[in-house]
Amino acid sequence: YKRQLRLLGQEFPANPDWELATAKVAELQDRIERENTDFISIAPLGDQDPWLAAAAEILMRILAAAFVCRPALGALIMVRRLELCLDRQLLPVSTPGGIAAHAVYNGGLLGKTEVAYALGETAIRLAGLPAFSAHETDALHLHGKYMYFWRGHLRDTLDLFVRSIRVGRNHGNHEMTAYSIYGWSEHALYASIELEQVQMRSLELRVFTDSIHDECISRYVNIYITAAQTLRQSSSARGASWNGTPFDDDRDLPDLHKVADRLGLLNVYTAKAWVATLFGDQAAAEEHSDLACSFLDAGPGAINNATMAFICGLRYARELRVTPVRPESENALQEQLDLLERFAGLAPMNFAHKLSLVQAEVHRSQGE
Repeated sequence: YKRQLRLLGQEFPANPDWELATAKVAELQDRIERENTDFISIAPLGDQDPWLAAAAEILMRILAAAFVCRPALGALIMVRRLELCLDRQLLPVSTPGGIAAHAVYNGGLLGKTEVAYALGETAIRLAGLPAFSAHETDALHLHGKYMYFWRGHLRDTLDLFVRSIRVGRNHGNHEMTAYSIYGWSEHALYASIELEQVQMRSLELRVFTDSIHDECISRYVNIYITAAQTLRQSSSARGASWNGTPFDDDRDLPDLHKVADRLGLLNVYTAKAWVATLFGDQAAAEEHSDLACSFLDAGPGAINNATMAFICGLRYARELRVTPVRPESENALQEQLDLLERFAGLAPMNFAHKLSLVQAEVHRSQGE
């Protein structure tokens, strides 16, 4: 793909940093607002511009892989793709996914959650037009996974994933169908859906990812199946070690590290930290939360950010209870409280109670 892109005059730095990616996302959003861009009124690409068709197709093909392993590069690819569409005033069939991806970075990198939500809604409306309907599942998945729960209840995203799965299968969009299956399993666990339902429904959905041999997404789904199984056992004995489970530490973790799957590593260590926290296993919660936080850049704006702020907030509040005079814990705690206060302000239905629980631990550490 690198050679093909070079022939089209498109090149990218091999391993860009987030500072560059954030600046490029901001520049693109400034342009959209300055030009008062109405994506709905821009003409579909069709067969009008073979050069744009080729460039857009190649960029779309590498975007998902970059998002998983080189997140900042994924942002640059998304920006370039949308810039080319605006330059030529033509939209390829997969544009709803491109707009939704831009929305993800607006929320995760720029903190513009209102803008992100509006862009996500635009992507879904565009996908409702016949010329773009084959990529409706992209818009639905990204909106539910990264934008919707900053405005609505996390549980409501499950309906978006179900819809995305149905649409994706109807159109043969297997890649995004698989991503929506993983999205359902993840959000169902963190929305406190009944654990048996999380486990059984995730197993049912995984049949599809297994059938198309998408080992990456099947492994992601196994993370949440294992977490639900572990919590259902009502014993912390296997909370830290997941050997012999659907997600096996000896089999899956080495593979994730080998292929540098940052998103997968974020998913598994967040889930492990969540399970350890609910079991009160402080040592495991500390280990896995440190690891999860080292991969947070892989999921800008995702539920992992708020989940880790909650877990780390509890962790540092409890550390202060054990060792009251500990400036580094106080600073770390305040950072997580600031995040949770922001998240609770954006979506109180999802995060206000998490803020209250951490605040309660703070009072408890002070003997109140």
